[in-house]
Amino acid sequence: MTSRPLPPREDRVLLWLCLVGCLLLLAVAAWLKPDPRGFGTHEQLGLLPCGFLRATGLPCPTCGMTTSFACMVRGRFPESAAAQPFGAFLCLMVAASTVGSLRALAWGYPFQARLAAVRWLYIGPGLGVFFFLSWAYGCARALGKL
Repeated sequence: MTSRPLPPREDRVLLWLCLVGCLLLLAVAAWLKPDPRGFGTHEQLGLLPCGFLRATGLPCPTCGMTTSFACMVRGRFPESAAAQPFGAFLCLMVAASTVGSLRALAWGYPFQARLAAVRWLYIGPGLGVFFFLSWAYGCARALGKL
């Protein structure tokens, strides 16, 4: 592998922030014990139970995200996807961002340039649909339809 010049100082600061933030998210997920219900893991952080769930009996769009992350960092992929499919995807993206920012810092790999080249205009709506479908899946599970 040939060495590339290191990114400019401003980019390195952003890469370090990305790396530290991603590692922190993954460390917290590893520290938390996944709730067997598939949601509620965030309560271990002292946060309140989901008000939307209590008021409607249906999960909010992000219900199960913390549980999904906690399962994913343990390699329990089916449980992670069952808790919140979009959460499982996000955890994989956080892990990929960790590797990408580390690689860019260590070897000058153009992580930010590649990220900037992504066609967000096309990917963004797809991510929105996936997020909505993940919520619909959670609602169907709560209603006993799955």
